[in-house]
Amino acid sequence: MRLLLVHSRIHKLICFPLMIFGLCLITDAARSEIVDIQRTVLDEDIVHYTFDVDLGPDEFDMIRLHRVVRERRPGRPIATIDGIFMLPGSPNYFEAIFMAPSISTAVPWDHSIAVFLAKNGIDVWGMDYA
Repeated sequence: MRLLLVHSRIHKLICFPLMIFGLCLITDAARSEIVDIQRTVLDEDIVHYTFDVDLGPDEFDMIRLHRVVRERRPGRPIATIDGIFMLPGSPNYFEAIFMAPSISTAVPWDHSIAVFLAKNGIDVWGMDYA
């Protein structure tokens, strides 16, 4: 059990900084910055974060990272053992593929694969390309 708790803490501390570090390796790190963070409550304890990351000076040097996760209280995600990083096929974006109910009323909000995974203890990450 102790190993699982250590793994969980390491995952929380390393996951997001590691993704940003990886992006910085392929871009000019001095110009990379998070320019916007949004938090949307999807259910009592399920939230969707978006992080807009500016990777350079050009118009299309921007990505958006997504995180769908359960929280104990606002801003405090639960400890998870597993995580997933989902990438939509181009020209689609994360919400259209993995959170379709959030952009359409035709499907109930809890029929999203990202919400389903988060409800079941998976830390869900994704990325839009532009």
